[in-house]
Amino acid sequence: IMITTEADVVAAVQSSIERLLPELERAEIVRAALKAQGALIQVADWNEAVQLVNRIAPEHLELLLDDPQPLLEQIRNAGAIFVGRYDSVHRWVSTIFRSGPV
Repeated sequence: IMITTEADVVAAVQSSIERLLPELERAEIVRAALKAQGALIQVADWNEAVQLVNRIAPEHLELLLDDPQPLLEQIRNAGAIFVGRYDSVHRWVSTIFRSGPV
């Protein structure tokens, strides 16, 4: 699920999905997953985005904003929150460690 205030971001992501999906080895699996659980959502403002995030309560949340701090202070229902463009590396590492035997 992607939430943004920008229509051009929604259009660009949709275009990229349409362009890249046919090239994937498991395109049908990805297509089914996107259909069942994916969404590109445009909201009026970031307050609406925070309300939606708190309602969805994602296990993993990535905030790719210039100044995420005001939103971070309002998010109450999310598991791991990753901030910034390069924090996805931390998500990958945390997934590896969480996936191991307990």
